[in-house]
Amino acid sequence: MALRIDTARPDEREAVTTLLRKTGLLTDDLPTDLSGFILAWDGDELVGVAGLEHHAAVGLLRSVAVDPAHRNTGMAAQLIERLLATADAAHIQPIYLITTTAERYFSRHAFTPVHRDDVPDAIRQTRQFSGLCPASAVVMKRIAPQPL
Repeated sequence: MALRIDTARPDEREAVTTLLRKTGLLTDDLPTDLSGFILAWDGDELVGVAGLEHHAAVGLLRSVAVDPAHRNTGMAAQLIERLLATADAAHIQPIYLITTTAERYFSRHAFTPVHRDDVPDAIRQTRQFSGLCPASAVVMKRIAPQPL
């Protein structure tokens, strides 16, 4: 597999939507320009996607998806680590995410569950938090490690 990770372009929105739907993730609130999204390609095939939205000084990690045929290859970890490094460099923290199925997976990336009442307004006002994800979804938070 010759994996290539690139910044998403607006003309790739249909491919992103197709992959997200294939993996059972939401597409209703995808940004039109796909700003903050990165894509993993195996040749000409889109096989992974992840996005980071900025809301004031906090971020929302979202839409992390890998084509089922390419799972267990470390691809999701590569996408997540790249977005978290970008967030850390831009001093965007904490980073939140909302998941219904991957709490254990994201805990490997230093995310911990938080009570919905403890989420800042900037994240509460996103469509994902306020209506698209069910109230039973787990909200998780990551604070970047502080330099020594």
